[in-house]
Amino acid sequence: MGVLLGSAGPITAFAAPYVGAGEAPIGESGDRTGPRKQALERARRAALEAALAEVEGGDAGRRERVLKAASAWTSAYRILGQGDDGATAKVEVEVEIDVARLEKVVQGASAAPAGVRLPPIGRITHQGCPEALVAGVDDLLIARGLAVAQGEGPALDVALRCEAIGQVPQARAWGAQVSVVVGAVGGAEEGRGVAFAGDPDAAAQEALGEALSEVGEALHRLQGGAITLRIASPWPAAGIRRVERAIGSSVVGVRAASVRGIEGDGAVLLRIDGTLSADDLATRLAALQIPGAHLRVIGVDGPRLLSATFAP
Repeated sequence: MGVLLGSAGPITAFAAPYVGAGEAPIGESGDRTGPRKQALERARRAALEAALAEVEGGDAGRRERVLKAASAWTSAYRILGQGDDGATAKVEVEVEIDVARLEKVVQGASAAPAGVRLPPIGRITHQGCPEALVAGVDDLLIARGLAVAQGEGPALDVALRCEAIGQVPQARAWGAQVSVVVGAVGGAEEGRGVAFAGDPDAAAQEALGEALSEVGEALHRLQGGAITLRIASPWPAAGIRRVERAIGSSVVGVRAASVRGIEGDGAVLLRIDGTLSADDLATRLAALQIPGAHLRVIGVDGPRLLSATFAP
């Protein structure tokens, strides 16, 4: 039976499991702790490589940046098996990888989802941070739905500060602390992450992921907090009004819901203002009972976009 050993937060609706295996030689001293950690890191990277192999498009540079941040992409994993034969340590893992974000980073997706206006990335400054970490910040901002590569309006500036905690001898791991200040129109938000990994750069990558998770939802609220709910085949029309009223009055975390437009294929767009993420809203809509209108969420299409239809 596997054991879940790592997690940087709740697994999202986009996560998918990938299996990887890694090996590392055991030295003459017979110490197995270091080789097992190295084998684990290689197994996690192998799982990430398996996920990357399924992603179409993109260029080699983006893929290489993802692999350099393997620890951050593979922080939720389950050990399927581990052991050694006296000469080689072996580990097999199952890793939950956020495939939707991975595709965005590799393919260089820079446009916001329909109905969402995000700020373009502005200045990125840093103090004491590894160059590889700084180089990948823009990809992470885009993948997390916090910004776009280019666009109109005030830019989103990012200030990073990295501090090495040093090595923890008992765990044979390195620690790092990363603070992130992200500012756009309306104010700024700060997040902080602390992580431990097999080397200082990997620890900094994991800490950065934690810090961005902390500021992400706050920044979404800063940018307006609106989620677009796209309802396909929205008939009868009276059902839309029932949905609009029910969401606005009955869903905790929603301030208001209103019709914001109709697309060419007849789909209706509802603007939902509040403090919820798209995943949280999808969960609450699934439990919402609306007389005369059986709404069914069919997909979370982006950080601020849901798709739904009326169930028969």
